[in-house]
Amino acid sequence: MLNNFKQVQKLVSPCQLPHDSESLDILIVESDRKFLRKLGSMFEMALKSQQERSFSLTSTQNLHHASRLLREQNFDIILTDINLSDASGFVVIEELTKYGDHTPIVVLSNITDWSMIIETAQIGISDFLLKKTIDAGILLRSVFYSIERRKMELKAKWSEQNHQVFVENLPAGVIRSDAGMSVTYVNSVFANMMDRTAESIKGNTVMEVLGIDHKDAQLRQMFDKVSHTHMAEEFELVIQKNLDEQISALCIATPFFDQLGNLAGLQYVIFNAVFKKHSQVHEQKTFS
Repeated sequence: MLNNFKQVQKLVSPCQLPHDSESLDILIVESDRKFLRKLGSMFEMALKSQQERSFSLTSTQNLHHASRLLREQNFDIILTDINLSDASGFVVIEELTKYGDHTPIVVLSNITDWSMIIETAQIGISDFLLKKTIDAGILLRSVFYSIERRKMELKAKWSEQNHQVFVENLPAGVIRSDAGMSVTYVNSVFANMMDRTAESIKGNTVMEVLGIDHKDAQLRQMFDKVSHTHMAEEFELVIQKNLDEQISALCIATPFFDQLGNLAGLQYVIFNAVFKKHSQVHEQKTFS
């Protein structure tokens, strides 16, 4: 059954989102009591078409109380107006985001200023619904879509974190550059290989980091080839570590892409490194 505006405790972590058969705990932040009753009626109607779903609604009329609720318990989604009795505009979203952690936020408002809507979307809301056009179907689709979208975002974030751990522990040097060949990331192995810190390397061009003369077109041609074909390429690389030392290594360059499928840059994996000093080849370190 639908427990209208009853505060319900959850026993899941802030990052967990419900399975399809679970009850959804929804926080509604709304100062208009008439519209609040309308939302309750919409969720009652939604229950008739959702055999495996139930909804537990918790309501508050101001941001201060909403922040306290978010500190005390976890919700699956937040529905909020951005004009409240004690706050308005971006302050509302920033506060709810701060205490809501990974909880998706849907804004319900009569604002028709598209610049405001776009700016609100840019600071992290999941959806924006106009109060005067909302119905049970629109509301339900938005709630489910926002929760599923946040699931996907969290999975992508966890995947990226796992990949980062994997890259950091590779027995090989790794460099990432953006589409302009500026270094955006190096792992600790490559930083140690160069006797530098990762922070001192980032922001330089790949050419500068590898000590390659800008007139040397080999790396640039390789970059252009991988960028054009979107295929990995393996090649031999000579890194000028300093005036007295070079590193000969194999390098595999692979492209990576942004969420829209556009080329974001290249990743270089450097291995089988042999350190050369004063023209005499001797293996000081090996990364294979």
